[in-house]
Amino acid sequence: MNRQMILMALVSAVIILLLIIPALERPRDEQQLVVNDTKAPVSIDIAPEQVTLPPSDIVGEGGNQDPIPPLNAYLQPAIGGIRLVLDKGKALNASSVAEDALGDISVHVVEREIDSGDSELGWVKRYDLAVVRPNSAKLDIYPLYMEEVGTGHYYYPKVKILNEHEVMFIRRLKEGEIIQYQLVVVQLGSGNFHTLPPFWKVHPDSDEERDFLLSAHYEWNEDGHVVEVMLTSYEGKRWQMDMEAFKLIGHRGQTYPATGDAGSGGPSRPLMNPTPDLERFAYSFTGKDPIFVSNHFMVADSKSGKVLKLFSIDDTMQLSDSGLVWNKESTRFFLEYAKKGDEMGVWYDSGPVVFAQQIAFYDSNGERSRVLHAAKGERLSIYNWLDEHRLLVESYRPVQRTSGGWSKGDIVYKEYDLRTGKLTAYRKEQDAGKLANGETVTLRMAGGTYDSKAFVYVDHKNMKIWTPDVKGRTHQSGGQLYIDVSDADMQQRIFEWDDEAKSLRLVYSTSSSEQQLRQALGDWLMLEDRGESSFLFFNTKPEPELNDEGLPILSGELVRLRGNEWWNENSDTLISLPGNENRALGKSRYGTLRIRSSEWELEHYKGARQYYGRYDVEFTNTAGKKIRLPSLEKVAFELERPVGEMKVLSFDGFDLILLKTHQQRIGKSYGEKFTNVYAYAVTENGEATPLTFRYAGPGGIQLADTIGMIDTETATGTSGQSMILQSYMGEKRVELAWKADVKTKSLTLTELKDRTREDESIRTVVERYANRLEQALGLTDIALPEGKMDKVKLRSLFTEKAWNNPGFQRLKTDFVKLEKAGTPSRAFAWQPINARYDEYGNIRVTFTFNLFYSIGWAAHLEAILKLDEFEWIFHDFGMLETEYQEGYKELDNDLGMKGYNGLVIPDALER
Repeated sequence: MNRQMILMALVSAVIILLLIIPALERPRDEQQLVVNDTKAPVSIDIAPEQVTLPPSDIVGEGGNQDPIPPLNAYLQPAIGGIRLVLDKGKALNASSVAEDALGDISVHVVEREIDSGDSELGWVKRYDLAVVRPNSAKLDIYPLYMEEVGTGHYYYPKVKILNEHEVMFIRRLKEGEIIQYQLVVVQLGSGNFHTLPPFWKVHPDSDEERDFLLSAHYEWNEDGHVVEVMLTSYEGKRWQMDMEAFKLIGHRGQTYPATGDAGSGGPSRPLMNPTPDLERFAYSFTGKDPIFVSNHFMVADSKSGKVLKLFSIDDTMQLSDSGLVWNKESTRFFLEYAKKGDEMGVWYDSGPVVFAQQIAFYDSNGERSRVLHAAKGERLSIYNWLDEHRLLVESYRPVQRTSGGWSKGDIVYKEYDLRTGKLTAYRKEQDAGKLANGETVTLRMAGGTYDSKAFVYVDHKNMKIWTPDVKGRTHQSGGQLYIDVSDADMQQRIFEWDDEAKSLRLVYSTSSSEQQLRQALGDWLMLEDRGESSFLFFNTKPEPELNDEGLPILSGELVRLRGNEWWNENSDTLISLPGNENRALGKSRYGTLRIRSSEWELEHYKGARQYYGRYDVEFTNTAGKKIRLPSLEKVAFELERPVGEMKVLSFDGFDLILLKTHQQRIGKSYGEKFTNVYAYAVTENGEATPLTFRYAGPGGIQLADTIGMIDTETATGTSGQSMILQSYMGEKRVELAWKADVKTKSLTLTELKDRTREDESIRTVVERYANRLEQALGLTDIALPEGKMDKVKLRSLFTEKAWNNPGFQRLKTDFVKLEKAGTPSRAFAWQPINARYDEYGNIRVTFTFNLFYSIGWAAHLEAILKLDEFEWIFHDFGMLETEYQEGYKELDNDLGMKGYNGLVIPDALER
C-alpha cells in the first residue's frame, strides 16, 4: 500500500507539471510491419462424431515442425443447433480463454496445457484460434503460438474481430528472461500473420512484474470495423495502435493506475475512461487508499498526453460507481452523485450505484456545462444518451424494500436537452404497437446502473414510451435484440424483442449453473456449457424442412383427441335426446353460426354435458339469410355450459369461427386438456363455408376437416392474416400458423415453431408458486416438495395489491374459518392453467384449486407473476371463479362454504 501511495503522490506532482509544460513526447511512428507467411488453417465442416485433424506447422517459427499435436475441435449436431467441442486429448485442459463475435463469426482463443515431449521444453501452453460460422456450420482452426508453463506475469488473453477478414490477438513471448507483448493480426482464410514489434517488455525483478494488461478499448468506423486500439495495464500504462496504418501511436510516458488491490483477489477496474474515438480520456483519481476512488478528475489528450483539465466534485457527495459516461460522438460526458449518507441505490464490489440528486455534464475539455437537479423527494438516473445533445432520464421516488435496500418507484421517463436545459416527460403507452415512430433504446452498459428496464421502446416525435418489465443484460446483433434474464433459482431466460409483433418472445431457457450466454450472432445464441469444454450455438429461428411449395414439413402426426367411446358402452346412464338443441353458438361481424343437435343425440348421463351424435350447421348472416352447411357426423362434445361458445378471429374481409369440441375451463390442468377444432370462414358478403386444414407431411400434402389443439385461452391467436394455434407433434409442443384462403376453402400451414422449451420453462415457475400460494392461503393438508417457507419471506413474495385482492382474501378467510371449526376443506392446488409469458416478460397464469378433497370442486384465480430483484413475486391477482353445478346444495348445507357454487369475484388484473 505504501508503494501505491508514493506512486499516487508522484502522479499528482507530474500532472501539475503537465498543466504548466504540456508533454511533448512524440509517438514512435517508425514501426516495422512484420508479416509471417503461414500455412492455411484447418477447415472443418460439421461432423456428427469427433474429427481428428491433420498436423499443422507452428505459426511464425520458420516452418519448424510443431511438437504439440494440433487442437482437436469439432462441430456436432445438438438440439436446436450445433455444438463446438474442444477435445483436450492428452492435454491437462482445453478451454476458451477469450471470445468475440461479429456478424455471423464467433472466435475463441483456446488454451491447452500439455507436455511437449521435449525434455528441455517440458510442459507448455499452446494457443489456437477457433473460428465458427454457425450459419454454414463451418469451423476453421488457426494455430497461434505457445509458451512455457510458468512464464509468469499475470495475463488476461485478449481477442478482437477487426472486420470480416481479420482477427487481432495479443501474443506473449519470452526472449531470455524478458517477457514481451505483441499485437498480432490473423488474416482469416490464408492464416497469414501481421505482427507489430513488442509494445511492452517486462524485465525480471522489475517493478513491472506485478503489473498486467487490464483493459482494451476500440474505435470503430462507420462500417463497424475496428480502426484503433487502446490497451491499458493495472498500473496505468497505455498503448494505442492505429490498425489502418498498423503502427504504435500515442503518449506512453505518464501512468494512470487502476483501482483495486491486485493481491487481494478483489475486482480490479481501470479508471481511465477514453472517448469512443480514443482521442481523449477522463481519469478518476484514487483516494489515500488506492482501493477507493476520489472525487477528483482530469481530462487529457490521448495522443500527446497533454492534460486539458483538472476538476473535482465536492467531497460531501458520493459519485455513482465513479463512472464517467461519454456520448458516442466523444463530445460530452456526465457524472451522477448524491449526498454521502443519503445515496440510496446499491453497493457492488466495484463501487456504489447511487440514486442521483444531481447530474453534472461536461464537454470534451472537462468544462462543466450544466447541472441537472432532482425535484424534492425524487431521484434521477441517466438511462442512456439519445444523441449528441439529448439524454433519456429516469425520474422516480425511491422505495425501501421490505427485505432491505432501495428500489425505484414508478419511473417517469424524461428527455433532457443539454442545449436548452429543457426537461420533457414522455407519456407512457401500454401497447407498443400504437407507437407510430417507435425505436428501441437499450440501457447503457457504461457506468453503473441499477433497477432499470433492460430496454425501452420510444416514439421521440410524439413523446411516447413503452416499457417492458424485464431487467437484464441486452445483446444486439444483426438487428436482433436479446435480453438475458436470471432469477434467484439460477434459471436463465433469454427473450427476444419481436419488432413486428412489438412484444417479447422467450427463445431460450436454461439453468445458469449449467450454461451461460456469451454471444449473440444474428439469429444465433452462443452459450458456454459450464464445466465442459464446449459451446452451444442455438438457432432462435430454425428453418424447418420445406416442401416444393415452401411449406414446412411436419415430422410427426398432429395429435387428435380420441377419448373413451362412452356412447358405445352398454350403460344405463346413457340418455337419448330429442334433438334440435343449440350445442354451440358463434357470433361474428357478418352473422351467427349455430351447431344444432339431430334426433337420437346421446348424453353420457344427466347433467354431464357430454354429447355424441350428428349435428346440423347453419349460418344466418346480418341480412337474415340462412345458409345450411355440411353436417358434422359422429362428433363428441364435452361442454361446460349448456350452449358452447365459438371463438371468432377477425381478418380483412372475413372472420374465422372456431368450433372446439371440448370446452372445459374449470378443472382442466396445465398442458393436459386437449380439443378437436373445426374452422369456418364467414365473409363480409354474408357467405359461409367450412375450411379444410391443409399441411405438408413426409408423404405429401395432407387434408383434414379437423385437427387437435391445446385447449387454453393462450393457445389461439392471430398474426397478420394467419391464425395461430398450439398443438402437440409427438412429444413437442408446437405453434402452428394457418393461412386462410376463402376461395380454396382451406387453411394452409405456413409456419411451425417449437414451443416445448418455453412450456417447460414456465411450468417450473408456476408449479412452484402454486405451492407457495397454498401455504399463503393457510392450507394444511398439502404436499410441499420444498418444505414450508419462512412466513416473512413468504409475505415478501406478495405485493400489497395482490395480498389484498378480494378473491384471494375470500379464500384465505374461509379456509381459516373451516380450520378453526375443525372441519378443514382439505383443499389443495391443481396444475395451473393458461400460463404464458406476456409481451412485457411477465408470467400470466390461472391458479386452480380443488376446494374439497373428496368432491373435486374447482376454483380459478387469475394472476400475474413478475420478476423483481431476481425473485418471482405475486404482482397481482384478478378474478376468482368457481365451478358451477345446477341444483347442487351440498356446498352450502354440508361443507360450510356458502356461495361457492358458481362464485365469481371480479377484479381486473393490473400490470
